[in-house]
Amino acid sequence: MQRVELRDFLDFSSLSALRLSPDGRRAAFVRSRCDYQENSYQSHIWVLDLATKEQKQLTWQGKETSFLWLDNETILFAGEKSGKLLAPSTTYYKVRVDGGEPVAAFTAPLLAEVTKRLAGTRYVIQAKTTLSDPEDLEESGASWRVATELPFLENGSGYVSGIRHRLYIYDSADGSATPITGETFQVRNDFAVHPDGTMIAYMGMDIDYMEVQKLGIFVYDVAKKETRQLLPLDRYKLRHIDFLGDRVLFTGADGSRYIWSQNAWFYTLDPVTGAEETFFESYQMPINSWVGSDCRYGAGAAHRVVGEAVYHVITQEGSSHIVRVTKGGAEEMITKKNGSVDCFDIAGDTIYMVALRDMRLQEVYQLDVKTGEETRLTSFNEGYTETHSVVAPVPCDFVNDNGDTIQGWVIPPAGYQKGKKYPGILDIHGGPKTAYGDVYYHEMQLWANRGYFVFYCNPRGSEGKGDEFGFLMTRYGTVDYDDIMAFTDQVLERWPDIDPARLGVTGGSYGGYMTNWIVGHTDRFAAAASQRSISNWISDENSSDWSYMYSPCRFGGIHARRKVEEGWASSPLKFAKNAVTPMLFIHAEEDFRCPLGEALQLYTDLINRGVETRLCLFRGENHELSRSGGPRNRVKRLEEITAWMDAHLKV
Repeated sequence: MQRVELRDFLDFSSLSALRLSPDGRRAAFVRSRCDYQENSYQSHIWVLDLATKEQKQLTWQGKETSFLWLDNETILFAGEKSGKLLAPSTTYYKVRVDGGEPVAAFTAPLLAEVTKRLAGTRYVIQAKTTLSDPEDLEESGASWRVATELPFLENGSGYVSGIRHRLYIYDSADGSATPITGETFQVRNDFAVHPDGTMIAYMGMDIDYMEVQKLGIFVYDVAKKETRQLLPLDRYKLRHIDFLGDRVLFTGADGSRYIWSQNAWFYTLDPVTGAEETFFESYQMPINSWVGSDCRYGAGAAHRVVGEAVYHVITQEGSSHIVRVTKGGAEEMITKKNGSVDCFDIAGDTIYMVALRDMRLQEVYQLDVKTGEETRLTSFNEGYTETHSVVAPVPCDFVNDNGDTIQGWVIPPAGYQKGKKYPGILDIHGGPKTAYGDVYYHEMQLWANRGYFVFYCNPRGSEGKGDEFGFLMTRYGTVDYDDIMAFTDQVLERWPDIDPARLGVTGGSYGGYMTNWIVGHTDRFAAAASQRSISNWISDENSSDWSYMYSPCRFGGIHARRKVEEGWASSPLKFAKNAVTPMLFIHAEEDFRCPLGEALQLYTDLINRGVETRLCLFRGENHELSRSGGPRNRVKRLEEITAWMDAHLKV
């Protein structure tokens, strides 16, 4: 078997956006791979014949990340975009699934982001627009920006003051693009088109100077050209929207008990009267897969409506599953295996899904709804698992002081020899409302193949165990820290070949916060690597892109600046005076979710006190560096962390 090497991920295939043809005979999806030379990604549309299992690549430009089926034989996808707000355009292409070159279909005078079929030659396009003075935009040559709104910066998007995401009905027959949302309206998350093309449902708000957390729901009557607001702005934090028959289906959380961290329920609305009805009361498990992995690129649908039932992905106990729910609360878990379901579609009693299974990388699977039997249909990554020493995680659960079962795993070193001493690395996930599971995680497999024990857990605050377990408001750095330290004790007790004098700790985002917190509260770790972290809640609140909304959720519904004592008490910077652990900081210069200053404050403090410290900054990258950053930068990030651990733990 070959060792897992640092650069192996450059050859991995990521699959996303799976969608079945109208007759259910074919599955189309996007396959993406790293392009190291260009420091970018190549994405192409593929099609899989579900009867013959034959698969073929349909597109070749390398930037095809979304598509829709025009009919059983033809796919429409967005190709070239102008990229300019002042001169927007998107060219669409058609390609037949039985072969042939893509041909230009039409060019819309819009900077398209999401496109859905309405009827005939008409489409609903979500497009990026601007209210800004043209002279203030970069494309005009300006070297300044003007902001009058919140947020004015957004991670992954840059300056967004004056930027809007609007809906248009575009007719390819005559080239007309008719807006159905106002100039100042911001469409967020998702929109849905009724199957018969009569209605368009969407969520968002009209922005005066500041976006708020809870959005409204609106319906546009295509025939009457009228918009009705069905749900006011102060009711729910919204995510998904669809049609269930002639009613609008949505997921929402009112935040009455768990504020920002509360998981959503399903509701329906009458599209005429706005009358609301609870469709399904959540069992407190989050919609979508929140199981972490560093081997994905792209996304896809995590819910589908079939007749009177809703199929959706939930995260539960370190895995994500497809669940079917019907009105009143009847529910059935369809998938039986652990792992992660990343997107799916349904034809009759068969589900086709992109999933992480059995420590393999992403592949397309076929699932029999009646039996739960799964069959793998693709082998894009299969050779890697067969030829490399991928080490299966060993469960290491324990019961904490609150009586909760904390899920944890240990990955022993490849070629582990009992009785030999090894260093260990504790890896802490982001979120905090995400989860680790027994899926392939490249950085962990790399370290295991370099002679480390790697261990990780889902402490209080994680997803997959209900709202109460995931509720950390006013408790950051307390019960979560207790769980992580107790887990570390359990690992050392169960695996005595781990050298307790050679332990490292790392994590990103919330995991970076916890890494910063840990070094100020214990010296048991010989090395730490803090990634895209937070060190000071007071400064973070008014510099992070969304913290003006989410910061109050951390401090009992009150802003940190008004509860300075509590905010400072849970800030790692307060305890930097205790830190002696050698620290590496990894941060992206355009990370607006955990701003650069959060790393610089703690870095500067440690340097001033003589603690061995190193800072590696990535220009042009944001909070998603480790997952979808430029491949060259992802390589450098992992080289830095691995070299830091080697230098301090392999002694």
